[in-house]
Amino acid sequence: MLVLSSAGGYRLVQSYRRDAAAKATAQQQASATARVADDISVCGIAPASTIEAATGHQITTFTMATWNGFRCNVHLDSSSLYDYLEISYNDNLGRVTLLNILHFDELEANDNSSPLTIDGLDGRGVTYRDDASGVLEVVWQYSDGKIAGIRPDALDGATDAQRDAAMNILLDLFPRIAPTLPSTSLFPCVLATSYPEETGNLLPPGGKDPCIE
Repeated sequence: MLVLSSAGGYRLVQSYRRDAAAKATAQQQASATARVADDISVCGIAPASTIEAATGHQITTFTMATWNGFRCNVHLDSSSLYDYLEISYNDNLGRVTLLNILHFDELEANDNSSPLTIDGLDGRGVTYRDDASGVLEVVWQYSDGKIAGIRPDALDGATDAQRDAAMNILLDLFPRIAPTLPSTSLFPCVLATSYPEETGNLLPPGGKDPCIE
């Protein structure tokens, strides 16, 4: 069961299904346990192979929502240190980061932040690392003020070396997807959709689909 919120969202998922069928017919080279083939587009931002090359782990599923800004949760195989990576694009910093920070200047000035630049991409960025809470994030503000970010779920039980490795993965992957993320603002309104299909109640509190007027 997929919960979709628009015809556009339905077409998007149908496209994922067609891609998967075509790749299976072509006998793609992927491991016997793969659920997401290498050239499936993950949330419309990058091929699965790009994310897997950066993380060193296989994608098991991904979930996308666009109704309150763009959010993509990429779930990795069980050997990964973290369960998923969350990739976001929004006009609101509070909807991109876990931190209780509303303005990018404040984030830049935080003791746990370090400056980040990306060749060829206008804007400014930071890496954020708080070993006490286990929060790692890379956050970017584009020249138009929109915000993008990537983070794993909390690494509060990780070692310093594991956090170093996780941050290096974020720094490897984020520059590859940051130029693409602004295009997600053109996606149709989708409450939630996943590939491969997942079940569950995906409605927000109150049970009303915000993409249906």
